[in-house]
Amino acid sequence: MTLHISEAEVRALLTMPMAVEAVEEISHKQATGEVIVHPRRRFELPGGGFFHYMAAADYTLGYLGMKQYTYVRGRMRFLVPLYEVAKGDLLALIEADYMGQLRTGAASGVATKYLARRDASVAAIVGTGGQARTQLEAVAAVR
Repeated sequence: MTLHISEAEVRALLTMPMAVEAVEEISHKQATGEVIVHPRRRFELPGGGFFHYMAAADYTLGYLGMKQYTYVRGRMRFLVPLYEVAKGDLLALIEADYMGQLRTGAASGVATKYLARRDASVAAIVGTGGQARTQLEAVAAVR
């Protein structure tokens, strides 16, 4: 049976330290070829909307997923279906707006961890959207 994880459940369960750890781990796996990440693809919808998707597979854990999102009439909707590779079963449908914000922020946290000077004490964030907040939260989590 497919598990449905709502946006509220994602917000209650997923933390920035968890996201930073996951992004760091997946980055290492991607470098060794254990994880394959397909770049974002998109197509236009009638009326000026868009459908975007990107996929990844973790062969060591045996899972693959795809982030899908629409932009229609000024609104975005995010979804991640998660599959088990061995059987092809759809394990979960995850509402993924907040998860995407955390993942984007976590990437900045991992970059800060490895690229910023240890004594750096100032961060500049350009923008004010949801990802700006999670970018700063991730930098603070690693420093």
